[in-house]
Amino acid sequence: IKGVYVTDLDDNGFDEFYIVTISSGSGSYGNVIGFASNNDKSLSMIHLPEVEEGDERFSGYMGHDHFQISENVLIRSFPIYLPSDNNNKPTGGRHELTYGLFPGEASWQLKIVDSATIR
Repeated sequence: IKGVYVTDLDDNGFDEFYIVTISSGSGSYGNVIGFASNNDKSLSMIHLPEVEEGDERFSGYMGHDHFQISENVLIRSFPIYLPSDNNNKPTGGRHELTYGLFPGEASWQLKIVDSATIR
């Protein structure tokens, strides 16, 4: 467990609970486990979409995730690896993905609302 956050990303007056985990090993891949309050009557899971091959927003992704909460969004940042880079020396800059929280059919969904590359 790398971090725990209690916040109201969707600004509905009810807090969500987020647990950030980072895997051990050279990749340090991150994950977010979340629960949303349903009007303080029950809890629902919050789904973070998997990294999909071919998604340009994850071009050069090899883990080393960092998560933070700022101004009602979840921010995921990671180094960008170029094809010739070693796992310990990325040279492509950093990528930041900004997630918002939205209701889904059976659970809440974290969805990417912004993407930026920092070189």
